[in-house]
Amino acid sequence: MFREPRSSLPKVFISKDIEVKESPIHGWGCFAIQDIEPGILIESAPVIICHRNIQESLYSINDHRHILQDYPFGWTPGFLAFAMGYAAIYNHQADSNCNWRPNHELETIEIITRRKILADEEITIRYLPVRLKGALWFADEDNDSRIEDVVDAASFMNRDYVDWKIL
Repeated sequence: MFREPRSSLPKVFISKDIEVKESPIHGWGCFAIQDIEPGILIESAPVIICHRNIQESLYSINDHRHILQDYPFGWTPGFLAFAMGYAAIYNHQADSNCNWRPNHELETIEIITRRKILADEEITIRYLPVRLKGALWFADEDNDSRIEDVVDAASFMNRDYVDWKIL
């Protein structure tokens, strides 16, 4: 899958080929400084792992959606991971140019290019699988009417395994 073996890369790193700047999608975003080929691991971000109940606690403490509820990645059943580095800055796009995956052995979130990314192009990930796009609190640009398995965010967050930002 990768152009070079995972073992040849540092445990935690951010590619020198990406940078953070203001995004036309939302707030901040990550962008390619130069063209990046498909199948390249561009980041391995350390994570802070916590129990999924933190989502419910944040809501009950604040009585509204808290900003931290937008940043967890799914980890293992009952647990979420908050990624450090740039991983929390990648914006969502239905047709993303990167995938993410948890690396349980290294306790990192890894970002891998799906296709060639051109210089100055924003690097994006899909936060949720297509079948769960209705769980996103913001409008998803992918209006695929064939999707019938839509769940609301409240029921989605109450699952035993919260798949936030899952491929």
